[in-house]
Amino acid sequence: MRPLYLAAVALIAASCPVIAATPNDRTQEWVRLDSEIQRATQAMASDADSARPAVEELLRRVDIINSASDAQREESTLSRAKREALRGPLYNLRLALEQPVMASQIAKHAIQPRGPLMSAEGVAGVSCEEAIELVPNQPMRIEIPGNASRWITVRSPLGASAPLAISTLGSDIDAAVSVYEDCRETGKTAISSGDDNYGLQAIVLLPPAAHPLLVELRNQGERGIAFVDAISAVTINGRVTRSDTAAPISNMRIDAYRGSNAGSTQYAGSSTSMGNGDYQLVPLLINGANTYVRTFGPTNQPQFVDQAWNNILCMPASGLPDCGPGTPSAAATGDDVTVFNIDFSLTTGATIYGQVVDRSGNAVSGAKVSISKVGTPPATARTTLADVSGRYRMNALPNGQYRVEASASGYKSQIFREFDCDIDCGQIAGNPVVAVEFGQSLANFSLSRGGSIHVSVTVDGQPTSATSYVYAADPAGTVVAQAYASAPGSAPGSIGILGPLPTGTYRVRVEGAGLASEYYQDIVCADACGPAEFQAATPILISNDAPPVAIRIDLAQVPELTGIVTSTSGGAIPNAVITLVRDNSIQASTQTLSDGTYRVRAPALGGYVVHASSLNHVDEAYDDVPCANALTASNCLGTTMVNFAFGTVPPTADFELSPSATIRGRVTKLRPNQSFQISALTTLNQGIGDGRFSQLSDGTYQLADLPEGQFHFGLLPGSGGRLQLYQNLDCGAQASLFTQCPASGATPVKLVNGSVVQGIDFSYRSRYGRLGQVTDEQTGFPLPGIIIDVFTIQGGDRFGSTTTDIDGRFDVAPAYGGPAFAVATDNYFGYVNEIYNNIECAVGSVYLGTCPLTGATPVAFPGDGSELLIALRREDVVFQSGFD
Repeated sequence: MRPLYLAAVALIAASCPVIAATPNDRTQEWVRLDSEIQRATQAMASDADSARPAVEELLRRVDIINSASDAQREESTLSRAKREALRGPLYNLRLALEQPVMASQIAKHAIQPRGPLMSAEGVAGVSCEEAIELVPNQPMRIEIPGNASRWITVRSPLGASAPLAISTLGSDIDAAVSVYEDCRETGKTAISSGDDNYGLQAIVLLPPAAHPLLVELRNQGERGIAFVDAISAVTINGRVTRSDTAAPISNMRIDAYRGSNAGSTQYAGSSTSMGNGDYQLVPLLINGANTYVRTFGPTNQPQFVDQAWNNILCMPASGLPDCGPGTPSAAATGDDVTVFNIDFSLTTGATIYGQVVDRSGNAVSGAKVSISKVGTPPATARTTLADVSGRYRMNALPNGQYRVEASASGYKSQIFREFDCDIDCGQIAGNPVVAVEFGQSLANFSLSRGGSIHVSVTVDGQPTSATSYVYAADPAGTVVAQAYASAPGSAPGSIGILGPLPTGTYRVRVEGAGLASEYYQDIVCADACGPAEFQAATPILISNDAPPVAIRIDLAQVPELTGIVTSTSGGAIPNAVITLVRDNSIQASTQTLSDGTYRVRAPALGGYVVHASSLNHVDEAYDDVPCANALTASNCLGTTMVNFAFGTVPPTADFELSPSATIRGRVTKLRPNQSFQISALTTLNQGIGDGRFSQLSDGTYQLADLPEGQFHFGLLPGSGGRLQLYQNLDCGAQASLFTQCPASGATPVKLVNGSVVQGIDFSYRSRYGRLGQVTDEQTGFPLPGIIIDVFTIQGGDRFGSTTTDIDGRFDVAPAYGGPAFAVATDNYFGYVNEIYNNIECAVGSVYLGTCPLTGATPVAFPGDGSELLIALRREDVVFQSGFD
């Protein structure tokens, strides 16, 4: 079980270095946290007990980041929008922490990577004309450069029992999706689009269509991997209007929750109302029969009272628990449904306002005021910040009694009316403020200062603007206050304020990415700070209303690891990726320079596995251990840990990588703009998950970064084609997984490091078609260029056609199903046309309307796998010359 917990630990370490974003735009910070939060939910689903400590730490750090963002009034609109989008996934993660039994249901949204990685190189998907075909319920991994797009094509069948949606859940990019009828429409408004529907990922409905649709998958941030799938969908449609004027409300967020009842639900996705107030919401299919829907206005300046359907008033926090009195109604019951008229008519509500001053009557600018309905948990509070005059105002409140709390850095928090809290106000009720619709209720505050510790941080004796976390712990070791030592974007040496604190003694610890953690005074933690370092720390005495205690902590940087990566075939390897792995999670990474050298700093002291990977080379863990994936320790047995220790010589780790195996080949008979994938499989036809795939426009491909060994290789041509195994082994019309292909008959291919195996070729064939061959009746030679047509026996409508290749072979299929079909030929080479089986057309062909289908043998599609054999007779020479 421990690896599951360790995987969750990665979330915390990964979140540390990203906090140093500028205060006005932390968009990339939220992108990284999006995937970390979703992976943390997976960890809770797998082993809640083991994952709990790491998840609690992640949530605590997220709260710090959010608090810092709240304090930055200049946060960009985009950054705030991305932060708001994470509210739902965070709600689910907290729910998993509180109710582990629900975690397995919540984590269903995370899509596991399957199939080879479609690399950023090559032409597959780089344009609409080169779109990659996506098979429903067969997710793909696509590498996308920063601020770039990849195109996919997918069919959303007419008359399907459930609509399809495109999902990017599980991606580590900020994904947005737009759907078009065809490539000619891409410069116009998309017929469907989505962004930030679940966290920073998209879930976009596909309209039913008789032809494949084109989908643009945009990466709005840094280079990363997209997981994309076509899944069944529930669809909720409605409108949001004002109750007083019936005017439409645009840009109102609508959230969906799934569960067996309104009291047991998980967040399942969001949408936003358009200019006319209409919205379309595609919630995720989390386990549970019912879908509940509610509005969620902006938390900073709400204008309308939120509602859960149907007419249940809500506070603005996530979820349904803060909605009431009354119980929300299910907007949809069951999966695979589409419902309409889930409408909301919103009121402007009540107002609470006031001013926050100190004991001397001076305004406390930036004080945070939290307002929650009496009886609800603090997590459901609505917050706002006081202006430069200490004033605050909160609109759009439902009628009722409210608990109002004010807090500010360096001051004791206070519950209205004038109830001071030493550290945490918890559930203290205070005097409730009564709010009445269209009314304004006054609640003023006068804050007193408590004891505090002001911490300034230097690194190697110099001021720093790098972000550090500062913690104050009571004598029992419990952290009672935390802050930034240097806020993101601040000037070097900005202090972290711990407090207000009640009278007592405290020990202060400072942590930071790439810095050796330390307790005051000069107690360096060799690895993670433990009880021994805590006991050795210097206690700091704090008294109420006494001047702040100012201390300085000088941190040391963790030593840098340096090295060089070269190839056994000679020369440096540029752009190789070096990662530091600890507890089965990536802690830091970098790339080699043009001369193969690198340097990377660990986030904390201690031992790490160092891993090197490079395209077309065998990946290794230090020292000389072949290792495809260092996150799974069993894959890399025998590694040597590299130790980062305080006050020691900086470590080094050099790598000499062997060229890896590669296969190349071509897929013939592809349809125009047809994409495909080639998978490396075990001899039991199970995917090995390795390889980097690229496709060229002429059907040639390369699958690189393959390990040594003996493998099968399979063609995955998309929804319209059949799975095949090399060499020429057809898996059948019904096979959708390679494990459904015949256990024997495939040709194994032996790979050796550094080898390039050519000629792993495939020939595309339609999933529901029939293979056949046309030959000369007299000579038996194959006849190329013969047209093969498919007709309905009843009515004679032509449903499909193809042309024989140089070997006289064909693969033909009707455009869509039917009870029975006839197959006939048409040619311009002097052969008598036929209707299958052996019915000659005296004049012309069925296509020309001169040959009736009388006596045609019904042909089943896709049939039993047997070939249709047609032998044509040459026309009489005299007849050809025009003589009777």
